[in-house]
Amino acid sequence: MEFHEPTNRVLYGPASFAKRVILLYRSFRLRQVEIEDAISGRRTIYIGEGESLDYVKKTLLSDARETSTTSLPICFLRQRIKHLISFNTQVIVEINRMLAPLIPPGGLLTFPWIRQKVSLNNDDHMERRYKMGASLRRKVRKFDYRCQVTSDQKMVRKFFEDLYLPYLTTRFESACHARTLSEFQTVIRSGFLLQVFAQDRWVSGVICRLQKDEICTFAFGHLPGNQYDLRRGALSAAYYFIFKWAEENSVQKVDLLRSRPNTSDGVYEHKRRWGAQPVTDTWPHTALWLFIPKTEICPRLKTQLIWRRGEFVEMQRLGYGLKREQEDNRLMIP
Repeated sequence: MEFHEPTNRVLYGPASFAKRVILLYRSFRLRQVEIEDAISGRRTIYIGEGESLDYVKKTLLSDARETSTTSLPICFLRQRIKHLISFNTQVIVEINRMLAPLIPPGGLLTFPWIRQKVSLNNDDHMERRYKMGASLRRKVRKFDYRCQVTSDQKMVRKFFEDLYLPYLTTRFESACHARTLSEFQTVIRSGFLLQVFAQDRWVSGVICRLQKDEICTFAFGHLPGNQYDLRRGALSAAYYFIFKWAEENSVQKVDLLRSRPNTSDGVYEHKRRWGAQPVTDTWPHTALWLFIPKTEICPRLKTQLIWRRGEFVEMQRLGYGLKREQEDNRLMIP
C-alpha cells in the first residue's frame, strides 16, 4: 500500500497519524532475522516489519549477512526481547510507533529517517555560511554554474524523468521511496523549480515549496553519473543557489528534508555543514529501538542519533549504551 506524503503542512500531522493506524497490521506478525558480522562474528537479532532491514544491515552493522529468519507474533515481542537481552545479545526492534508501550525498558530510541532544518538567523548557520559560500562560489565560477527559477509544468516533468528518478534510484537503490509526478505538479503551485545549468546544460535542480517564512526543498535531482559527474558539485550548487534565493527573499527557515539519523552518513553531514539541525519526522510510521549489550559495539552504531529527552544525541555520547540509565521507553513517540 502506497502513501503519498501531504504537500500541505497543516495536513501533515493528521495524515501521519492516519498512516500509522492503517499500517498497524504490518506489525502484528514480525520477522526475526539473525544477522552475523562476517569479520567479528558478532550476532545481532533484528525483529520488525522489515521496512528498515536493509538500512540496519548496510549502515548500522558492518559486513553483515543474514543467517536465519523466523516469524514472531507481536504478542510474544516483549517476552522475546527480554529473553534475548538476558543472554547479552544485541537486538534491534522496528515496529509501528503506536506500539511503543510493548517495548521493554532499556532500549535506545531512534528512527529510520529524520528531517534537517536550517534557521537562517541561527548562529551556527551564520558561522558556516561564509565558509561554505566561499568554497561553493569558487566551484560555481569554475564550472560556470548558473540558476533559473521556473514554474513551467513541462520543465517539472522533464526534471522528474531525467534528473529526479535517475538520481534517487542510484543514491538509495532498493530503499528509495520515489515521489510522484503529480506531487511535484501540486507543490509547484505554491513553489518553484530551481534549475542549475553548467553553461547551457541542465545538470541539477530542486523542487521547492514555499510556506509563510519557510522554504522546503521537496526533491533534488541530478543528471545520471554517466552524463555529468557528481564530483563536479552540481548538487552542491543547487544548495548554494537555494540559500542565496532564501536570503534574498527574506525566508527564515530552509527545510532540507530527510536524511538517515547517523552523523557518519554523507547526506546528513552535507546538510549539517549548512547548519542544519536534526528534528523528528512524523511521516515514517516505524521507530527503532536498540538494545545494546555491555560489550564493544559496531563503530557505525556509535554515530547513530538517539532520541533522548527531546533532542537527538550521538550514541557515543551516551557511553555506547554502557552507562545509560535504564529508562522506560513507554513514552509518547514524536
